[in-house]
Amino acid sequence: MDKKRAAIISIIVALVIIILALLFFFMSPPTSVNPFGEELTVSNLHQFTLGKPTNKEALQIAQHNLFLIVQKNLDYTIASNSIDDVIVRDTSFSQTNNNGVHHVSFIVDIESIQQSYQINYGWPNSDNITLQEYSIFISCLPSDQLIYGDFDCKDILYTETQNVDPITRYLPYNTFGWSLSLTTRNNQLIIIAPITLSSADTRNQTAEQAVNYYKSAINTWFSSHDLNPADYTIEYTINY
Repeated sequence: MDKKRAAIISIIVALVIIILALLFFFMSPPTSVNPFGEELTVSNLHQFTLGKPTNKEALQIAQHNLFLIVQKNLDYTIASNSIDDVIVRDTSFSQTNNNGVHHVSFIVDIESIQQSYQINYGWPNSDNITLQEYSIFISCLPSDQLIYGDFDCKDILYTETQNVDPITRYLPYNTFGWSLSLTTRNNQLIIIAPITLSSADTRNQTAEQAVNYYKSAINTWFSSHDLNPADYTIEYTINY
């Protein structure tokens, strides 16, 4: 009888352990893993994007790229989300939707490591255009925007003989009919330039003439900032 009772108690204990384990598994919040690799989460970004369009994939790439640039500017190894005070700087956030593209731009301050960065990312309205064709770019800030002082920032494209490209100060840029934004591909800076033609653009001229007009306006924009468009890889997409 004692053996039977002991067996019953053992079974009951085992069932309780299994039930508790299942409850813990199903009640624990799911762990979010960035499919692009390690990341640094911008902890208060949701306060700025509440009620606005969002794109999970674009944000995941941006937060992964932020991890890469922060790691590049530290002399010790960090783990994914081991820095938890990445904060959007007040008044720096902007979000626009121009020429079929959403653009998000803001500065993050990281007090624990005394560093700040510019974050720009975007995604197309159209599902027919891949996300990689649009801007996801993390860059160093001009020294006058560094609240913790200069930390000899190096961005993803930096080499010992190459400083931060000045164009990063001016992009993304949006205006009627076209926009400019940045991305990187194979360690190369790419200028993304979608051009959107309206019916008014082709009323008195061909579509080719309208596109050439906007490309000329883009070249003028470069010149106005003392930049040479020939020095950059510009990828145009034409939207009708």
